[in-house]
Amino acid sequence: MDFPRPRVQCGGHRILPKPSVRIADAATVAPFEYIGLPLAVFWGLVIFGDLPVWEVWVGIGLILGSGLFVFLRERRKLRSRSSHRRGGATS
Repeated sequence: MDFPRPRVQCGGHRILPKPSVRIADAATVAPFEYIGLPLAVFWGLVIFGDLPVWEVWVGIGLILGSGLFVFLRERRKLRSRSSHRRGGATS
């Protein structure tokens, strides 16, 4: 008989970063939240000898890709605003 392996889940890492958004800008806190993805994979491998299935890797790629997209878009907006304030042309 094949029994499913137990999964251990700790929710503290999802609760603690939230108050920090009240203190700092979300763009400053976001990279610290993204570090949870590789750490979860690392500790899952070290403690349980488990690697995520391909669906999880796709989800990780979507999360990281969307975060990168938003980061680059906001950086472009910031550059555009700063060049308008100086009176320069945008490219």
